[in-house]
Amino acid sequence: MKKFFVLMVLFAMSLSAAKVNAQESKMSLGAGLNYATDIENVGISLQGLYKIDPQWEVSPKFTYYFKKDYTTYSSLDFDGHYVFSDNGSNAFYALAGLNITFFKYKYDGPSYSGNDFSSEYDAYDEYDDIWGDMGDLYDDLLNLDYKDNELGINVGVGGRFALTDALDLNAEAKYTSTYSGYLSIGAGLLYKF
Repeated sequence: MKKFFVLMVLFAMSLSAAKVNAQESKMSLGAGLNYATDIENVGISLQGLYKIDPQWEVSPKFTYYFKKDYTTYSSLDFDGHYVFSDNGSNAFYALAGLNITFFKYKYDGPSYSGNDFSSEYDAYDEYDDIWGDMGDLYDDLLNLDYKDNELGINVGVGGRFALTDALDLNAEAKYTSTYSGYLSIGAGLLYKF
């Protein structure tokens, strides 16, 4: 995930280096908030947007969902937008694309600081060469760490509403068809470069 953040920073720097008039802008970069139904949590997102022509756009997006119940989720989206209505200040689009949802479950178990758990099993020291330290076995059973990812397809709709010449409010609702599937609703700001 650290590599992705470095790539997003480099992407943002390359967008800021582009010398394009805001009214003729083809690139935007922004941030926002998302809520995902199956994840049941709020996340922060970074989004890029590139206008290929008046009807087609591409939009990469990364969302980090806050940790809940020992689980952290994040998603990486690569969406294409078909703009079906654009009056210059407001645009509405259908979207479709690929999604990778990452999750990590990490449970460190109860803490026994100041109390050597294995001391309760001193009577079993003669069996250590066969079974090992019972405290270590207990720690291994309760300290769980699991990571995985799922590939999915995004389908949804969105809209952009001009706040100023260089700043848009962006809103999207999309369904992601991963193994468990979830609806994501988000809003954020996009700055035109």
